[in-house]
Amino acid sequence: MKTQLKLLLLSLAFMGQLNTVFAKKHGQEAIDSLLRELATAKEDTNKVNTLYSLSINYLEINPGEAAQRLQQTIDLATKLGWDNGMAKGNLVLGVVNRRMGDFKQAKEHINRGLQLYTKLGDKKNIAAAYINLANVYADDGDNPHALGSYFKALKIYEELDDKLSIARYSGNIGLIYSNLENEDKALEYYFKALKIYEETGDKHGLGALLGNIGLACMHKGEYNKALEYYFKAVKIDEEEQDRHDQAITTGNIGHTYVKLRDYARGIAYIEQALKMDEELEDKNFIAMNLQYLGEAYVSSVQDSNSRFTTGERNMRLGKAIAALHRGIEISREIELPDGLQNCYAHIAAAYRLLGDYKHAMPYMDSFYAIRDSTYSNDNKVKLANLATKREEELKEKQIALNKLAMEKKRDERIFFGIGSGLLLVIISGLFFSRRAVQKEKDISENLLLNILPEEVAEELKEKGSADAKMIDEVTVLFTDFKGFTQLSEKLSPQELVAEINACFSEFDHIMYRHSVEKIKTIGDAYMAAGGLPTPNSTHAADVVKAAIEIQQYMHRHKAERQAEGKLFFEIRIGVHTGPVVAGIVGIKKFQYDIWGDTVNTASRMESSGAPGEINISQATYELVKDKFTCVYRGEVAAKNKGMMKMYFVR
Repeated sequence: MKTQLKLLLLSLAFMGQLNTVFAKKHGQEAIDSLLRELATAKEDTNKVNTLYSLSINYLEINPGEAAQRLQQTIDLATKLGWDNGMAKGNLVLGVVNRRMGDFKQAKEHINRGLQLYTKLGDKKNIAAAYINLANVYADDGDNPHALGSYFKALKIYEELDDKLSIARYSGNIGLIYSNLENEDKALEYYFKALKIYEETGDKHGLGALLGNIGLACMHKGEYNKALEYYFKAVKIDEEEQDRHDQAITTGNIGHTYVKLRDYARGIAYIEQALKMDEELEDKNFIAMNLQYLGEAYVSSVQDSNSRFTTGERNMRLGKAIAALHRGIEISREIELPDGLQNCYAHIAAAYRLLGDYKHAMPYMDSFYAIRDSTYSNDNKVKLANLATKREEELKEKQIALNKLAMEKKRDERIFFGIGSGLLLVIISGLFFSRRAVQKEKDISENLLLNILPEEVAEELKEKGSADAKMIDEVTVLFTDFKGFTQLSEKLSPQELVAEINACFSEFDHIMYRHSVEKIKTIGDAYMAAGGLPTPNSTHAADVVKAAIEIQQYMHRHKAERQAEGKLFFEIRIGVHTGPVVAGIVGIKKFQYDIWGDTVNTASRMESSGAPGEINISQATYELVKDKFTCVYRGEVAAKNKGMMKMYFVR
């Protein structure tokens, strides 16, 4: 992502004045001059300023030395009782801690500086402290606290009528909202900043901001609008000779063209950006653009509208693999997990399209390993709960073993006079009997959890029954294979069952990864729902993400089957959101099921869709429109429902 978080220099401008005698000296010359002055300096505020100035000169070349000099600044200012010296020393030391990755110490020192500047009533430096605190929170992944600190700083800058700072930090607030996937809010603050930059004629700030506006538009799926802002940004970057920002925006232009399925232009712009990144030796963006390049080649081959010869197709996949191998190498070197994850996914797809499953599988395993390790905080909580539950189970088993040991000793006393052989038979019988009972219990538990959601299974075990529940809002997914009946006539029973099993098994894994509950299968139809049995606020996005992954899987699966000269299924996917009744039906072979008009409407979304597409209702669209690219289809006739507004997720 393009960034305008160039905050350090602006913040430092408010933290005390450097001695003017050193204003024209730089680097080692300035450091030598300051060290000479320091050697004869008295223990007074001038020495505090000298130590502070020395730390500033060390900041870029030796952060460790800068930190030591800042601690000396703080210690001497504390000894002298000089609040201003303590304040600026703490604030800059927090900045250095942030650069060194020690976010805890960074927060402590910046907050100490903030307290002192608040005591002094120094509004500019209070705002600077909030900005630097926001930076630390942002680096630490704590976006809500970053926003809070930015807002406090922004309020002060508005009181001071500091237009440049209002623009810069409104832009940063936009970036945080973009990180939180709230692109509408991001654009609100971007345009606030844009107005000021245009009024003041600050071209550098304007170039960075236009690039970020383009990125927000791209995330919203407004690709042509994104290109409009990207090209404006590139023009300014060229005028300002800002090669770094120009390279970033050029790569984003290429990525946007790929989203528009204009692969030739997309690849050309990405390669142009990659060349600039290599000249700048910027490994982060080299890795990103290598990922973009590999993705572009793979997407061009996967596109159903492409008409490549086998040779052209294989050449493109070869180029994708070469770019992604290099992307993986650099992402590992600079420890970029997101880059690694994306490269693994695309390179696995490339190998699959070549029919080389032996090489594809290790990359998919690596993809899932990274994805699972960073899946979500919710999953971490679930894992923690499972660990606690496991510990409790182990304790219960230990108690049972202790009890068994006590019974064994009692039996030994009772049967002491009996022959040792007979005693061994009795004890062994008791032990293996208990083990057999526990084994059967474990099997029953696993079978129950395969049939019912965990919460419902627990209720059933405790009460002997499970109450039906009305759930106000869930998102239901239906899938169905196009032309299943005709295709089933051309496959042997064994082939048909194996093919359905392969698809539905993968769907099961996808549902599990996205915390969506599989409900049932009916012939070639698959039904699942998000937001139950425990309601949540993410059900619509969870289900759409799962639907997209099913779509991608079926696309790859189709390509693999075609490459092998085999028949293949094409899938329709429908999604709708609304209330349902959920509960257990039956006495024997019972199952967890859901009922209501929502289920019927979701089924209509599937049957009114198109092969290879995800068709969602207006209700679902309203919940996910800010997170996914949705194309309005207009009002479409749905059986027994009349005309309904529908959208394809792209």
